[in-house]
Amino acid sequence: MSRESEFLTRHKEDLVRGSELCRLLQRNMIEKQPRELHYLELMKICKRLEGTARQMAHERGDDFTWLSLGNLYFKTGEMVRKCRRRQDWMRFGDLSNVFQAGVSRIDKIAHAATGRSSLSASGLILPAHMRPAPTGRIIH
Repeated sequence: MSRESEFLTRHKEDLVRGSELCRLLQRNMIEKQPRELHYLELMKICKRLEGTARQMAHERGDDFTWLSLGNLYFKTGEMVRKCRRRQDWMRFGDLSNVFQAGVSRIDKIAHAATGRSSLSASGLILPAHMRPAPTGRIIH
């Protein structure tokens, strides 16, 4: 199994589990079950999702799509912390949608072409709307 397929498999599993945990935390508003273990596991999943997205970006030559995805899961982890601090358990239903959207889009992202490199020295692969305009010069 290639490294990329290992990262994708782990990423998909974490997305599904993250969605489940968000729904559990939302339900805990009513059922009053111990929340801390679910919260801690969800935070670990957010960190792993960020990590696997960054690893995929590295595997694909700094693909900007995966770097953006890593940033999304970092911000999702921050939202999880804020919801817990505020005791806003209903908001976890909205966060569950983030993970579910990831599950439905991961195959498309995984098999999409990486695009082209920018003209900068960093070599980041940028989405079409962020690519520099061609200069018309031929660079040797």
